[in-house]
Amino acid sequence: MMETWLFQHYISANLLILVQSLLIVTSVIVISKILRIQQQQSKQLFQMRNEIKAINSGNIGIGRKMNLFGKEMAKVEVDKITQLQPGSQEKTYHQASILLKRGASIDEVVDSCDVAPAEAELLAIMSHARDVSEKNKSKTSSDHSIVRTREDFSIAS
Repeated sequence: MMETWLFQHYISANLLILVQSLLIVTSVIVISKILRIQQQQSKQLFQMRNEIKAINSGNIGIGRKMNLFGKEMAKVEVDKITQLQPGSQEKTYHQASILLKRGASIDEVVDSCDVAPAEAELLAIMSHARDVSEKNKSKTSSDHSIVRTREDFSIAS
């Protein structure tokens, strides 16, 4: 009996040591995997921080360029507005051209737009020439379409 008890005690002690050894080995393996994962995550975090810094510095550069672009656009708008203010020669000619297209006489254009009679006559000639050339272009394009349809019709029959 005593031998059986010693044998059982010996086996249970060895079994306990074996289980403890397996638990220690498993714990070491799990801890090493956790450490590897933690190192990978810290590397990824470092890379992401660097990428965020790069993106932020790029955004700052883009912001500066957009700010400069906005200032340039504002300057261009101011320049354009100052060029087209009443009394500006370009706007005066534009107004005279519009009046001539609406059928105003040379004298009416001279009085209302403050241009010389010769300039008003020149604008009238240029406006008339532009209208004639536009009519010829539309007439020519419609003539071509008629010719094409006639050719198509004659081929079909």
